[in-house]
Amino acid sequence: MKLENKYVEPFPSGKRGDGFGNLADYREGRPHRGLDWTVPGKSLIRAVGSGVIRQVGWSDVLGWYVVQSIENGKLFALYAHLYKKPGI
Repeated sequence: MKLENKYVEPFPSGKRGDGFGNLADYREGRPHRGLDWTVPGKSLIRAVGSGVIRQVGWSDVLGWYVVQSIENGKLFALYAHLYKKPGI
């Protein structure tokens, strides 16, 4: 699929933490399904592409999170483990 917009990382790649597919022992056989960044709390998050916010919520696993549709709903970005409830 050709993306209409260029993907933008929300933080510098040097700040990445847990990577996609990580199978470290502490994951107990469950591959990591995203990319984590290790940045200070309260850091502003840059959207990875232009789109529309579809959901803001709380999860016992994800903490505060935001779901954004990108490319007219062809892709979705999940921003999770947020410092506080987003004021969107």
